[in-house]
Amino acid sequence: MIPIEINGVEFQVKEGSTVFEALKEANMPFDKRCVIVITWEEEQIEEREEIQEFEIETTKGLIEIRLTDIEFQQIWMKIYKNLKNQSVGWLARPILTFGPIDLREFNLNALKTPVKYKKRDIFFSFGGFDSENAHLCFCKLNHEGTYGAPETKSNGIFGTVIRGEYLLPSFGRTDSIIDIRPTKLSREFSAILYYEDIIEKKVTKNMKINSYIEVVLSENAPQSADHFLSIIKNSNNILSVDFSTSMYLQNNDLVGIKVEKEHTVFRVKGAITVRNSGHEVGALYFYKQDTSFTASHNVIGRVTKGIDIITHAGLEDKILIKTIPDNLRIIQMTNREAEEYLARRNIILIRNGYKGDDAIIIEQNPQYTMDVWTKKSVESLGLDPDLLIKVKLDDESSPRSTMHFRTAADMIHTPIGRLQIMEVTENMVLLAPLSRKRTIRTVPREYSPEIYRPGDIGLTNAMRRLTGLIGIRLDESTQYGATGEVLEATNYIGNVEEGLDFLKKLDIGDIIWIMELK
Repeated sequence: MIPIEINGVEFQVKEGSTVFEALKEANMPFDKRCVIVITWEEEQIEEREEIQEFEIETTKGLIEIRLTDIEFQQIWMKIYKNLKNQSVGWLARPILTFGPIDLREFNLNALKTPVKYKKRDIFFSFGGFDSENAHLCFCKLNHEGTYGAPETKSNGIFGTVIRGEYLLPSFGRTDSIIDIRPTKLSREFSAILYYEDIIEKKVTKNMKINSYIEVVLSENAPQSADHFLSIIKNSNNILSVDFSTSMYLQNNDLVGIKVEKEHTVFRVKGAITVRNSGHEVGALYFYKQDTSFTASHNVIGRVTKGIDIITHAGLEDKILIKTIPDNLRIIQMTNREAEEYLARRNIILIRNGYKGDDAIIIEQNPQYTMDVWTKKSVESLGLDPDLLIKVKLDDESSPRSTMHFRTAADMIHTPIGRLQIMEVTENMVLLAPLSRKRTIRTVPREYSPEIYRPGDIGLTNAMRRLTGLIGIRLDESTQYGATGEVLEATNYIGNVEEGLDFLKKLDIGDIIWIMELK
């Protein structure tokens, strides 16, 4: 047995266990879609016959790489110094290149077939399949491409980026490599792992494994905290990295959704903020370093475990998150489910409205998680489930239209909202928002099917004056959409899964409660 540390807790695991096996044995949370960071120690030695790690100093910062192809290592040792002062060669969305340099002396043939590349892969590309025109390539995204890489057992892939990956998207034509050298000897090493890595990587003595980040939320930013909680709840507590710099990670799932200004204090390493104004209002930020105060950022909490994940994660990575407290928004739960969920957290539920165990909670007071956490009790407003309109929304086909619908129904942060019936005909029901929350004023044209069937939801797009009007089709039509406009002037949003018969019984001025099914 050897000692290791997983998410800050010490364990003894069998020697020879993989990281995956250690996580399972310790019953620690992890998700195969999310990155994991390991830290380990190695004995210092004065000399190494085979150098595998190198520092590449660039005009944008330091990138560290590890060689993975022993066959190509001898070539690399002869040519890596030739890359000093090389400028960016050519740019593409999936790769960054430096060069050219001449590799003719090694008699390498160029691959002329597509190769599957993973983010952080390093390889050479032969321009025009000619080794005289070789460029050093860094892969920024998972993709398949034909770059004329050297014909080797590893398809020309000879290394991987281990630090500084977040710099790769920032390079421009005027950037260059300043110097390249073997990495200095150090006792502590860190690496970012994906699922395919953790099922092979062996644990070593005193290795530290971080599979998630723990976030402690601030009582001083209740609205912003719920903005954050709604984002991770919709993705099973998994956050996607949409932008990465040396200072922070950024998530843009709810960019454009306004939050009120609250708790604008200094941002220290590990701080989490939401932008309260500006063109990226609603974006989330996770800070890798201390930075100054700004009135445009609400500080909603801090990372207390797994800060290494924030430091090493990059663009398009996914991060597993646990929060303290848990999400205490109980809207959409039944009374029974909410009572049991809250009891485990020592919080009392007070039932109002329809009080049956099967009641669906449509409102709560206090509204925000941090206020419930402080008060230790919450009142629910229950509704008979038969009175709910249950819908499925099509985010993939009509993302702007579904966002407009959720905003109009006040469903951005909760899965249940409400709209008011403004008109009813034998063909459709037209709906209007009750809240004064700003919606998208002009909705561009998005997907519309060739036929609208009973229960299909749509809105009028910018081709017509009443853009943004929401409707539900009650009969089938190949000419008109859910709001009575022609098909090309109607964007499809989704469809009513349950409650259409109940909807037909309502009249102008009635309020309907809508629950989104995931």
